[in-house]
Amino acid sequence: MLAAFAAGSALVACSSTPSALPSVAPSRSLAPAPTPKSTPTARGSVYYVSVGDSYAAGYQPIKGGYIGHTTTAGFAYQLAASATLRGQRLTLVNYGCSAITSGALLQQKGCLKFLEGPGAPVYPEQTQSEAALAFIRAHRARVGLVTVVIGGNDVAGCARTAALTSCIREKL
Repeated sequence: MLAAFAAGSALVACSSTPSALPSVAPSRSLAPAPTPKSTPTARGSVYYVSVGDSYAAGYQPIKGGYIGHTTTAGFAYQLAASATLRGQRLTLVNYGCSAITSGALLQQKGCLKFLEGPGAPVYPEQTQSEAALAFIRAHRARVGLVTVVIGGNDVAGCARTAALTSCIREKL
C-alpha cells in the first residue's frame, strides 16, 4: 500500500515496501490542477486535500449491495464540514476516485465523472497524484490537511479466498 501526505511544504511518502515508493520530487512540468468551482478564493482559506479511492470520494453503497454512488456522506465531506483548523474552516478539494488502485493513482489520467466525489476538480490530463500534488504546490501556504486513503481495491479480491493473509502479502 502507498500513502503520501503533505506536512507544511514537505511531501512525505510511506509504503510497506521501500522499493514500491514512487519518485515524489517536485516537477516543474506539472501544471496546477484547476481550483474547484466550489472552492473559495478568499485569502484566508485553509484547504483540505483528499486523495484516494472510494472512501475518499464519498462512495456509499445502496442497501448493503455492491452498487452505489458518491455522496457528501463520505468521511472527507463530513470532516471538512465539521472541522476547523486554528479557527478557520476547511475547504475540501477532493481528488478521490472510486475503484482506483494504488497503481492507477500514480498512472491513470483522470477519473470518470460518476466515480469522482461531488464537487471534485477535473483532471483529465493528469493522474490523481499529479493533480493533487500540483494543487498542493500551488496553494502550499494554505493547505492545512491532506488525507490519503488507498489500497483497499488492491486487495479486494483477497476477501474471497481462503488464503487471505498470503493473498494480501502477494498484493502488497
